[in-house]
Amino acid sequence: MRFVRLKRFEDLVRFVVSSPMGGVIQHAEVGGRHVYFVIAGTASDSFVYLVSVEQPVGKPYVVYDAVSGEIRLSEEAEIGPNVSSIPIIEVERQDVIPDEALE
Repeated sequence: MRFVRLKRFEDLVRFVVSSPMGGVIQHAEVGGRHVYFVIAGTASDSFVYLVSVEQPVGKPYVVYDAVSGEIRLSEEAEIGPNVSSIPIIEVERQDVIPDEALE
């Protein structure tokens, strides 16, 4: 498994909305940091795209407006033209992301 550490949470959101598979963002606390990640792959390799932040984003959905490029957090999924709602899944325990991937 390979790890791709992104600079910003917004980069992870743009990755998810640009993926033909769509998806969810997973959230776990790893080494005292809040890690948001998606797992993607090819037939021969797996990748974890992640971003590490000090504070949790605090809402269960990310809403992306494809026309304006606006990214906002929401308590509920939104449906509309040019709008994508991405659920954030809370992970209680994981063994995918090692502490070294966050350094």
